[in-house]
Amino acid sequence: MTRSLHFTIKINSNHNINNVAIFLGIFARIVGFVIGVLATLQYSRKRKEIQDGIVNPSNRCIFFIPSLYSILIFIIFMYLSCYLYRLITKWVILKKTCLNEIKFCRNKSDKK
Repeated sequence: MTRSLHFTIKINSNHNINNVAIFLGIFARIVGFVIGVLATLQYSRKRKEIQDGIVNPSNRCIFFIPSLYSILIFIIFMYLSCYLYRLITKWVILKKTCLNEIKFCRNKSDKK
């Protein structure tokens, strides 16, 4: 969703932010696919175990899926921090430019 929004509203950004947005979209799709496959496999395994009367906890999936989500959240925060840094630097540059123009206009009017 972030990748789609990033390129749909045509955010004026640099190359690094675009790469992070693309990587975020690809990684989110991979995470979704992996979770779907793991859920299907776990369901089939649990169903068979229940029919056989044996139930084992699935510790690997319990630790693997949150780690994938943690990586995904880290990438989202990285994207947001890059984007916010870009916005703040543009705002500072714009503010300096406006202040310089105001000083220039004041100096010009004081000379008259």
